[in-house]
Amino acid sequence: MQIQILVPTQGQRRFLLQVEKTDTVAKLRNTIAQTIGVPEKGFLLIALGKIMLDQNADKTAATLSLTYRLRDQTSVFVHLIKNCIPPSKVNTKVTDSEAVAAPRHNIIRDNNIVSTPFDGAQCSLCLNNKRLKKCQECGCAKCHYKTGDPLICDQCENYWHTHCAGLSRIPTDQYWFCPDCINEDGKLIVGKGEAVKDSTNQKSLIVIRDMDCVLVPVYHVGKIPGIYCGQSWEHRSLVYDWGIHRASRANVMGTSLTGAVSIVLSKGLREDRDLGYEFVFSGVGGELRTRKHSDFLNLVKDQTLTKYNKALAVTCNAPFNGETGAKAHNWRKSRPIRVCRAASRKHTHPTYAPTEGIRYDGLYKIVKYWPQKDKVSGFIIWKFLFRRDDQEPPPWMSFSKDFMSMRGLRTIKIKEKSTTKLARYVIPAHIQRLMEADTKNKRLWREISEMEFWSEYEFLHYLFDTATVCSSFVCSKPIKDPVTTPCGHICCVNCLTQSNTDTCFTCRTPLPKDSIQVNDKLKRILQSLNWAYDIENSTKPIRTTLLPSLDLDKNSENVVKQEVTEEYNNELMSVETEDYIECGIKQEYEYPTLTKSVQNTER
Repeated sequence: MQIQILVPTQGQRRFLLQVEKTDTVAKLRNTIAQTIGVPEKGFLLIALGKIMLDQNADKTAATLSLTYRLRDQTSVFVHLIKNCIPPSKVNTKVTDSEAVAAPRHNIIRDNNIVSTPFDGAQCSLCLNNKRLKKCQECGCAKCHYKTGDPLICDQCENYWHTHCAGLSRIPTDQYWFCPDCINEDGKLIVGKGEAVKDSTNQKSLIVIRDMDCVLVPVYHVGKIPGIYCGQSWEHRSLVYDWGIHRASRANVMGTSLTGAVSIVLSKGLREDRDLGYEFVFSGVGGELRTRKHSDFLNLVKDQTLTKYNKALAVTCNAPFNGETGAKAHNWRKSRPIRVCRAASRKHTHPTYAPTEGIRYDGLYKIVKYWPQKDKVSGFIIWKFLFRRDDQEPPPWMSFSKDFMSMRGLRTIKIKEKSTTKLARYVIPAHIQRLMEADTKNKRLWREISEMEFWSEYEFLHYLFDTATVCSSFVCSKPIKDPVTTPCGHICCVNCLTQSNTDTCFTCRTPLPKDSIQVNDKLKRILQSLNWAYDIENSTKPIRTTLLPSLDLDKNSENVVKQEVTEEYNNELMSVETEDYIECGIKQEYEYPTLTKSVQNTER
């Protein structure tokens, strides 16, 4: 890793040093002394608000990473001790007036120079008494012993032994918090991935989310970069994290203004046929949530074309009709909806349901929607006919396994057991050439090329969520109009122009005004990897065209509903193979077309 050395008393001198995380402070002090030409005892090293000492309290060597938590691009200040500065740099001449006015103790004339010699940090409680083995100030916060190489909490800055903190090994996370500072409320209420019972005695599953998709907006329409048909997840929370379906419990994601963007097919009714390329989806609402796996809905009232049902209806390429439904003028012009099938669907439709978890099956579009009278309860249910319109092969086809293995698709689990059998994701050659052209972020691309990623999405998520995030930590992700500062940090134009400071947010390096320019090469890399980058195509509400409302009484309204329902049922049952050929479904998924689409994707 690289650390930045700042020497304010030598003309604001600064330089970079290449060090290892396991290097000792004594080794770093020796290197700096040879570089600046000052004896090792002639200066202090200060990093992250702490004076860096060569040894711990038990006389063991202090390390950069474990003892003082130094990371890549950390700034270390060099404070020169006044008595150790060479005589040529100190004004030893004192006038008579200064001798009379000055007190007997030393005066600090430069805040960057320590006026008194300092050999080590002195504890205010034990005064560094070697005979005292325990100290509540400089010892471990739990056992108070001053031995070992303790950890330092990033919140309270207290010392903790590894075993006293309840750790079996040294933590590798970027930040570490002691047991007194860490917030364990979520784990105390419910364990990660464990089921609990709420006050209504209903089973629910609460999982603490570790990540959130930053590649696309919440109501993004269409495909998500790095996710392909056949990708599956062990738990629904992972589907939320990857952005494919961002509704924690509802099977429909969207509102009546934005329209539906994704659905999850779980359970379902046996009467709703599922042919893979085409399926019927029953609306939501009007039922009691008391069934587990039932062949009918426990309806207590009619379903209405509002909320989630309206979110589905407005995506159809037809004027919105909340009374009798509508059929798309051209179903291919309907807005695409991401469809996932859950393993719970195998109880009613086992042919196309996955064996475990939740699987992404591609983009579907609504052909028509209509009200239908339930055979059991007699209440109205809204039905939606979906048809597949996706160039990627569906996962249930025989040759889809080759496509999935080529993409390195696997079932994403909450806890990965082993990655030995997984294929490492290789960054495409044209992206590597763009990275080489971006010389301002050479260090960043070198670190990313050395990391291991097991899927394209995991690589993209790290790039947009961690590697290229704005250093101000104020603006949202992904970063817009990125700027690479002369010191090598990344921030956005908006934060730099609106801030009152002219220094870098990370290392406080002065930034000239001419250096605040958008890094077009970095922006081109982000656009090449994520076609949805810097494009807000999903936040605008859908403009629905309403049909004239019918002024009918309740009796005539029920008659109209019954006639329309029978008409749509007859039309639905008359869908034959010719309809599939007319839609181009068979021709679209032939093997030569697959090979061509794969080649275009890799380009």
